[in-house]
Amino acid sequence: NPAMCEILGRASDDIVGKSIFEFVDETNAAIFRDQVKRRAEGLASGYEIALMRADGSLVDCFNNATPIFDTAGHRTGAIGMFSDISEQKRAEKRLRAASEELTEKTRALQVTLDSIEQGILSYDSDGRVSVYNRRALELLDLPETLLSSRPTYDELVSYQDERGELLKEATYIDAEGVRRQFRAGTIDAPEVYVRRSHSGAMLEIRSRRFPGRGLVRTYADVTAYFDAQQAVRNS
Repeated sequence: NPAMCEILGRASDDIVGKSIFEFVDETNAAIFRDQVKRRAEGLASGYEIALMRADGSLVDCFNNATPIFDTAGHRTGAIGMFSDISEQKRAEKRLRAASEELTEKTRALQVTLDSIEQGILSYDSDGRVSVYNRRALELLDLPETLLSSRPTYDELVSYQDERGELLKEATYIDAEGVRRQFRAGTIDAPEVYVRRSHSGAMLEIRSRRFPGRGLVRTYADVTAYFDAQQAVRNS
């Protein structure tokens, strides 16, 4: 029909009477051979195939093929209903390329994050851990299975509280060296403060909040700094 002529970029006289194998390259001829066997067995099926246009270019198609039988039940041929799916295939290709690019960027970002000396925890607008690096696991002594499950802020605090790391009312040292008391683990902690980790190290914790309730928190081991201060006081 005219639609088939348009798909192949050929006139009707250049199609009628020709073998279907004249409109495919060798790769797609193998698909046709397999499908011809299916029709010979009386099976209908839908499949993708690239047809060759008059200019030699390929056009991606989907064919719904159905065998035709006479009144005696003998197969006399088949009918194929071809749809041009070129744009769909191009969209799929663009999507795959974008997905691969995003995967590569994500991998590169994780490598970058894991090379940073400070631990990093990022919470999304729902309060769940969305990004973390290897250093955060080390400094906070947390199992990766916990962070990879994307716990909420409260769930992470509860985990730390259960192992006795956080006190109900704790004394922290802010950026100016002033000691403050507030409920441990609260999201309203000072923007910069210092506390002891589960392993006993002194951690400087910095928080930055973003519109939409996102939060990024960094952790730095400042034990050497406090040890040096204590050494000066003892001298």
